[in-house]
Amino acid sequence: MEDRSSAFSGSTGTGGYETPDEEESPTTSRTVRFASEVQEHEHDAGRDRVSDVDIDKKRFMLIKRPKLGQGIAARVFRRYPRCYAFWIGMVFPLWFLVLLSMLGGRLLGDLEFDTEVAGNNEAMRNRLMAKTYDQAVSDTVSFAPQVCYTLFKQNISVSNLTSYWSEILDQQDSLLDYLDLRQEELVGVDDMIDNVTEFSSYLGECGRVADNFTNNIQQIFFGDFEISFSGSTKLTFSWSRCVNVTDPSRYNHIFQPRLSHIYAARPENQSKTFSTAWHEDQQRLRIQYLQQYRADNVSNARLKAFNASIFEASAEHTCAVNVPATAWFWFTVMTTVGYGNQAPVTLWGRVLIFTFGFYSILMFAGVLTAAGVVTSLLVNDFAIRLRLRLLANKVVMMIVWGLLWVGWLAFMSAHAIEWTRWRLEEQMSWEDGMWFAFISTTTVGLGDFYPTPEVMFTSDILIFSLSFLLGFVLLSAFLTEMALSMGYFFPDLGEELAKRLKYVGISPFEGCLHGPRSDFDEAERPEDSPLSCQGSMLGKEPEVPALPEQPPHLQPLRKDSDFNGSVMSGSFAYYGPEVDVDELKAKTDM
Repeated sequence: MEDRSSAFSGSTGTGGYETPDEEESPTTSRTVRFASEVQEHEHDAGRDRVSDVDIDKKRFMLIKRPKLGQGIAARVFRRYPRCYAFWIGMVFPLWFLVLLSMLGGRLLGDLEFDTEVAGNNEAMRNRLMAKTYDQAVSDTVSFAPQVCYTLFKQNISVSNLTSYWSEILDQQDSLLDYLDLRQEELVGVDDMIDNVTEFSSYLGECGRVADNFTNNIQQIFFGDFEISFSGSTKLTFSWSRCVNVTDPSRYNHIFQPRLSHIYAARPENQSKTFSTAWHEDQQRLRIQYLQQYRADNVSNARLKAFNASIFEASAEHTCAVNVPATAWFWFTVMTTVGYGNQAPVTLWGRVLIFTFGFYSILMFAGVLTAAGVVTSLLVNDFAIRLRLRLLANKVVMMIVWGLLWVGWLAFMSAHAIEWTRWRLEEQMSWEDGMWFAFISTTTVGLGDFYPTPEVMFTSDILIFSLSFLLGFVLLSAFLTEMALSMGYFFPDLGEELAKRLKYVGISPFEGCLHGPRSDFDEAERPEDSPLSCQGSMLGKEPEVPALPEQPPHLQPLRKDSDFNGSVMSGSFAYYGPEVDVDELKAKTDM
């Protein structure tokens, strides 16, 4: 008899059998599909669950990635696998993350720039108003004795003190003139006091009137606008860079900055630049409004011009989006480091982080995983080819990767120390540098140490980003080897847990869903429980019910089987009674 196994000498099929090399006819293909459906239906009806092997196979098929194919990339990979993996699997993806940070940072900077500049303008306004208020109160208290003495010598009655105090404040037509009040304008040096008792009583009443005016100076000078003493008066430059140049945006194109660029970008110098520009703009607006109000014969023109100028003054012309700072912030979001020194405050800025930022986090996770695998494989291949058998030990490799990671932390620490000294003229110790490198590569990001965004330039983004990414890769490889090493000491509970979850009920009174329970003894079973469970607390294994025996026509293919009346495919053979081919054709054509 002809060896029927030779008919399946082709490629391996999906079901574990071999498919013939010759091409099947359409009729045979439809017949095979019909027979496959019959077998699958009858087989599923004969058993009550799918085996673990089938589940694992289906899960594998769901995550199976496409192959390289036959293109140029595939040919390069097959000929130069190490170079291809190094450049395509590591270098290019890491650079892609850096470019992604710059793109996301630029978009976020455009959304946050106006809000930050407006906040700085408000801070300057609060500064000036608080300073003016304090000066007004101080001058009122300072000049109160002289004013009261002059009013006493002019025989102004106590009942008229309130109106005269108002005239003193209003006669200068503005707060600015009032602050320039001089003592010699109020008091004569040759005046003498005749009645000391009367004078003392007069001073007391005059002081109470002055105190009332002192408490209402804010309303007198600033109207209904409330001075925000508790408001922030600190200038921030997280998204903007304010420098004293014609075009501040050109600082974004500086790759390696000079000392003058660094000096101008330091936070304290940016604050001086912004403050000076704001005061200049406020004075310009005050003069402009003063001329306009005087031309229109507006009462209290100088006071109104002063108030209008402080609400419209701005130093935005000295600022531009700080692209390196925003790109660095996006990098910390993408890598989940998050030092906490910067945060978007606008709605659309937060929406951008929620959408595009989350996508960046996913991209970072994928690239980091792939880069870690490629690095580990290349190093293992290097060790094998050099016959370094010691590196074949998982514990040794874990130690090697750990030392590489710690060594890279030392490099990052040295760079952070030098960068801080050069950019900010501040000293950072080795302990602080190592701590900064550790909290950065582990993505803890506590926020006690972080690169100052105000003095970051394009070169800093590239160096910090790439050094961080390499630290992430080394740490990932170290943790992978550690997990493999720990596997020798700790059992893998996954397979056993999957088995027991299938055959053990959820509650003690539920009984067994698909098999005996294993979490309590049979003697502890309640009497009213309708189901009986065999416990395994005493070490008994749950009994797995056997699958029903399959019918003869669904038995796997055997060499001594009879092929008469059978329909064969690449995954099974249908055995049964004689099949009418015409009937099968009619069913498959439906």
